[in-house]
Amino acid sequence: MPKVAENSRGNRIAIVLSVDEDRLGAVIGTKGRVEKYLEKSLGIVIKIDSKKGKVIITADRGNVEAALKARMVVEAIANGISFEDAKKVLENPDYILEIIDISEYARSKRDLMRIKARLIGKQGKIKTLLEDELGVKIAIRNKYVAILGRYQDVMMAKEAVQAICRGSKYGRVLKKIENYKIMRNIYY
Repeated sequence: MPKVAENSRGNRIAIVLSVDEDRLGAVIGTKGRVEKYLEKSLGIVIKIDSKKGKVIITADRGNVEAALKARMVVEAIANGISFEDAKKVLENPDYILEIIDISEYARSKRDLMRIKARLIGKQGKIKTLLEDELGVKIAIRNKYVAILGRYQDVMMAKEAVQAICRGSKYGRVLKKIENYKIMRNIYY
């Protein structure tokens, strides 16, 4: 998971993210495509220090919202969500990224592996089911689960992930999702 440090000098704000070495290429993109897209569409500057695994996002103080959106996109990519999915944050103001540390539910490395296996399911069935039913994107990487989508859907997916991590039966979790979808269709 990226570590964040915020620094401000004068009229500029800087957000520093630590990104795993193996995900820096995805953050940069082929021929710098991701980096250039974010800079052009948000009016920010991104500098990448590949030796230290740092991504530095700078923006004018008046453009803090754009810097925070860029941060969300970079964090999503750093946690295994594709750029195509991550850039939806820029197009949809109600999109958020939620990152869950599933190691909090594990007592050992073996337990963590079991929890990850439960979240993924046989041939990815559970993860795909959560994504399809709730309209979110989920990435499971190391000890983190990243969920990207509309706020209400992400919160329901987070609740489902946490329930699975605690050992709830799939049927109970899926029933809760079905009830949520009925309520969502009535109110939204």
